[in-house]
Amino acid sequence: TSKSVDIVIQPTTPGTITNIAEVSASEHDHIGTNNSASEDTIVDAVADLSIKKESSQTKVAVGDPLTYKITVSNNDMGGSFSGNKASNIVVTDTLPSSVTFVDSTIPCTQSGQELSCAIGDLEPANDAVFEIEVTPTKIEFITNEVTVSSSVHDPNTGNNNDKLTTEVVPALSILTSDTPDPVKAGNTITLTIEVTNNSITDMDTAQLVYTRPTQFRHQSMTSSQGTCVRSRRVVTCDLGTIASMSKATVELTLQAKGGVAAGTYDHPFAFTANQASTPVAANVTEQTTILRNANLIVQTRGKGNGSVSADPAVIACPGDCREDGMSTGDT
Repeated sequence: TSKSVDIVIQPTTPGTITNIAEVSASEHDHIGTNNSASEDTIVDAVADLSIKKESSQTKVAVGDPLTYKITVSNNDMGGSFSGNKASNIVVTDTLPSSVTFVDSTIPCTQSGQELSCAIGDLEPANDAVFEIEVTPTKIEFITNEVTVSSSVHDPNTGNNNDKLTTEVVPALSILTSDTPDPVKAGNTITLTIEVTNNSITDMDTAQLVYTRPTQFRHQSMTSSQGTCVRSRRVVTCDLGTIASMSKATVELTLQAKGGVAAGTYDHPFAFTANQASTPVAANVTEQTTILRNANLIVQTRGKGNGSVSADPAVIACPGDCREDGMSTGDT
């Protein structure tokens, strides 16, 4: 007969280990040469690597630098065994097609839009941190992906990659609005213009010029910074410096003239500035629709009392004033 015994061990050092087992009994064993056995086992190193990509910039202006922070960790595996040293660690960073690689704080090689960055070795419960700088060249949402690997077996590959999405916005954005729209002839509107500097660089000598259409009359103007002056139909606002990541606002109050034809009319704006000694310019247009007031003439025949309203034109009869097909509620 035979008996077997299972023994479970946890190797803590990579390499070849030899296990020797011996058997003995109280009775005499006349063949002692088979009372021991050995087994060699190759123990591979294991390390649980993880990677994280971060940036302090949730959005960035096109042409401005964007910096990614990458952290590689050799995680403690818990229990009595913390893991082994991870060797020959490499980070692969797949850059979006619309960014240009600028620099990194560790040596990286570039092939197309793929960076390969060698970190070397990392002991258990230790981190390696480095940064990559790129320049976005297109206004869109961009997603950057990174992956980490090493020559050591990783029992948990689910945390070996990460990605980060960043919004790339125009360096300059101009938003216009008019309230109310449409507007009745003779009433006023408020035009609001917001000039936003999304760049990390200030905009100097900023100026906004507005040319009023002839269908409107000027009433008032205000600005959040600088000064605005009017010369006949042209309003010129010298806004000075629009600081990085800030905006300037201009409000104009106009009256739609009473005798103009109904229609939609343009409000043109021209903006100029200098940014890092480079001229910046943009033209935008807001539109307002003017409605003509109704000239309502009512002729009545027959008997009855009623009332007339003009928005919209309605003849309302409290009683029976029907005649020639006209009844209560007809317009």
